[in-house]
Amino acid sequence: MRICGVAVIMLCAMLVITGVALAKPTSWEMDNGLTVIMEENHLVDIVALEVFQRGGVLYEEEENAGITRLLARSLDKGTKYRDAAEIAAAFDDLGAALSVQLLPDMTCVSLRAPGETFLSALAILAEILIEPVFPQKEIERERALLIEDIRRSRDEPFVALYDSFRETFYRDHPYRLAESGGEEAVSTLTREDLVDFYRRHWVGENTVISLVGNFETELMREKLTEYFSAMSEVSAPEFLSLPEKPPSQIQRVAEDVAMHSSWLMVGYPAPPADHPDYAAMRVINALLGHGGSSRLFLEVRGRRGLAYSAFSFYPTRMHPSHLASYAVVEPGKEEEALRAMQKVIEGLKEELVKEGEIARARNIVIGEHLLAQETRAGRAWRLGWMETMSRGYDYVDTLADEAEDVDAQVIQRVAREYFNVPSIVVRGPGGG
Repeated sequence: MRICGVAVIMLCAMLVITGVALAKPTSWEMDNGLTVIMEENHLVDIVALEVFQRGGVLYEEEENAGITRLLARSLDKGTKYRDAAEIAAAFDDLGAALSVQLLPDMTCVSLRAPGETFLSALAILAEILIEPVFPQKEIERERALLIEDIRRSRDEPFVALYDSFRETFYRDHPYRLAESGGEEAVSTLTREDLVDFYRRHWVGENTVISLVGNFETELMREKLTEYFSAMSEVSAPEFLSLPEKPPSQIQRVAEDVAMHSSWLMVGYPAPPADHPDYAAMRVINALLGHGGSSRLFLEVRGRRGLAYSAFSFYPTRMHPSHLASYAVVEPGKEEEALRAMQKVIEGLKEELVKEGEIARARNIVIGEHLLAQETRAGRAWRLGWMETMSRGYDYVDTLADEAEDVDAQVIQRVAREYFNVPSIVVRGPGGG
């Protein structure tokens, strides 16, 4: 194992001082299949809780694309005992904050509250998640807002580019669907659709609760059991389709769009979160496309002057993912830029990367990972996220070690495994 860089060592020390690195999470499972992860931290009187529900777009098809997002936006709009205004007022009185986030693989409901009022806030949260009534008036309001979001996203060049890439790369897999959903599908969803979808998917087996903060573990276990044991014990349904194999031949899409610049994306298959190559691909992504000193930026923009920007990203996914690079170029430079992007990425298969460059990439991955856990909310989120992604909550404390073990030979092996068949999308005047 290698020694962390100076910046990472400082981060590690800071986390130890704040008590994050010293805490030890524990996990247990309720009779209904719900998994709980808890970590006490008494330095500040705050508790952060995350409720992850597996699924996201993995339960959607073209006909109901967007139902998960509409359901998530409607969850806290009324229960058997309170309407939306009463719910909001109750959280305000307790000094608590509730938010909902939707990711491709899951829905995440976040609760923050002072330790002294947290149990009262937790009881309301359980009421929202277990006894929602989905008022028709609130559904219509959230539907209208969601459709506005869908329409607005069409005018965002990167969103449109990435939508096209996913449709090209994933074909029949649910990951191809836009996370906001389709306007036509959202327009036709009924309250009965939401209720049925909720009953089938929001079950204990599909749910992970993670919390970090000022509480006593035994009391919290008792209260969580009291509040959430009523969640359905029905077995979670299978996802609608299994992941397909990555494209076996180059996929290319060109779209003629009236724009001043051309937007390019080149993507390759990449491993899911629970794969042994996950940490290595994180390091590769940092090396290729993280910031102004990355390979893509230096080559495509710096040395060749082909693009206004050039970066890469590697989404963490439950099913096979992708590493994608994107660039914004002047019309007429598309082909040269595409060749340069592919050469930078596929070049990792042939030439071993020097240790200094790898060390920089490792430090980026480890530093971002530690910074994300600096707060109780960040720590709770990461613990639950990794558990929900089937990697296991304890991976939060071992990812840095795996990243430190990534060397030139590992990078070359992973590049040779994955960077062979690109999927390419070009959007711009004349279709590039």
